[in-house]
Amino acid sequence: MKDNEFFSEANTRNARKLNPQEKRWKTKALVLCGIFLLLFIGQLLFYHIIWNLNDWTCVLILQIVLIMPAYLSNAGMLLFGKGGKPLDKEIICEDGNRLFGPGKTIRGFILGPIFGILIALIIHSIFFFTWEGIENTIIAFFGGQREYVLFDIPPDVAVNIFKVYMTGARLHETLWFGLLRLIPRIVLISYGAAVGDLIGSWLKRRLNKNRGEPLWGVDQLDFIAPAILLSIPFVILNWTFLTVLVFIAIFTPSMALIANIVAYLVGIKNIPY
Repeated sequence: MKDNEFFSEANTRNARKLNPQEKRWKTKALVLCGIFLLLFIGQLLFYHIIWNLNDWTCVLILQIVLIMPAYLSNAGMLLFGKGGKPLDKEIICEDGNRLFGPGKTIRGFILGPIFGILIALIIHSIFFFTWEGIENTIIAFFGGQREYVLFDIPPDVAVNIFKVYMTGARLHETLWFGLLRLIPRIVLISYGAAVGDLIGSWLKRRLNKNRGEPLWGVDQLDFIAPAILLSIPFVILNWTFLTVLVFIAIFTPSMALIANIVAYLVGIKNIPY
């Protein structure tokens, strides 16, 4: 089957007419997507003007490596959560609404983070077993002719930063010792994302939001906040971590909004938010 035939069938299968309220939400989603896309581009220009694009690349790599288990866990909950038994056992709260709602299942809460943990461990194992080459590359970049302003640091300091984020180990620690930090970090971030997603659903029910009704800001960041908090004991608390946090706060909702709209356009989702 050709790709265009696949997408045509997907669109036919999932397409439905949006009601007036959903059309208004679609407009808001497009506006927010545009705003965050401008913020993302603005951040890129800010780094280019104030610092350097090499610094932007460094922060991008660090934030993806750190928060990757949360992204994977969130995707896993969507992938494995459909059709499972509801996590709240259909409990009705005093406000007349479900505790979490039918979209949060036991299977999704368990298998989603496990999916995130396993994939993250596979990716980190690549860093682990190729660390010597990665370290040499970092030394070459930071000790060579490449320009850095925000990351205007000696090669050994740069190695320490990337080593913590990629392997869990500090500068003078063995990689195997770093694994003792890396595994609990990945587990906590993955399940932190799942807990954050539940908190978001709980809040939407308390605000009398129906299933599928957006709660702007919360929908894009609920799974990230607990994951970041749980990552703090495993990173070096310095200006690098602060720049990573700012990057995550812009990058995550930007990608979430864009991904939802793209999924809607190709027929994977029947609503664009």
